[in-house]
Amino acid sequence: MRGTIVIDEDRCKGCELCTFVCPKHLLGVAETFTPRGYHPARLFDPRGDCTGCLLCAVICPDVAITVYRSIPDKRENFTTQQVTPENPAPIGIKTNVQPPRQTNERTLER
Repeated sequence: MRGTIVIDEDRCKGCELCTFVCPKHLLGVAETFTPRGYHPARLFDPRGDCTGCLLCAVICPDVAITVYRSIPDKRENFTTQQVTPENPAPIGIKTNVQPPRQTNERTLER
């Protein structure tokens, strides 16, 4: 699976937590400063090795990272759509998932 990320430099404080959890070691710190004086995180992925694993976004305390993944297109025999910030396929957390149904021991005995 192919992915990419977008880092909101206005939110990033340069804590570097994302750089430590990236399994492909694609994240680093920019040499430039933000208007608030921080060195923001930056994606260094010239070969497109990012898998969109979500680890960077999950660990980011400032919620500054948006992850995009390529998704299968069923109309084109499972080829993938091009994923860019202009043509996003964002990955999110499902909020309408129902919790597992609790079973009652009395129900099981009958």
